[in-house]
Amino acid sequence: MKLILLQKIKKTKEIVFAEVKTRQLNYDYSLNPEEALTSKKFRRLKRAFLSYLSQYNLEDNPWRFDFIAIEIDNFSEKPIIRYYKDIFLKFKIEFTL
Repeated sequence: MKLILLQKIKKTKEIVFAEVKTRQLNYDYSLNPEEALTSKKFRRLKRAFLSYLSQYNLEDNPWRFDFIAIEIDNFSEKPIIRYYKDIFLKFKIEFTL
């Protein structure tokens, strides 16, 4: 599990966490990175960043959770990157801890 604290945005004081998933693009069979973000994984990530906020007394600060999906294509050698901002809000995903 890789949870990245991207930044604290100065203007809004928003703390940004992100999960980054990279997959090798295999034309025979491959899951895209988004499919790796299961509800179980999502709950673990949420628990991790809520723990971070608690540990540093930042619970009252605004925060968001982003998801970065990267697919590597061996033929073109150019990554395909998809960035999902604030996936809690966008997909209205609610999980209990």
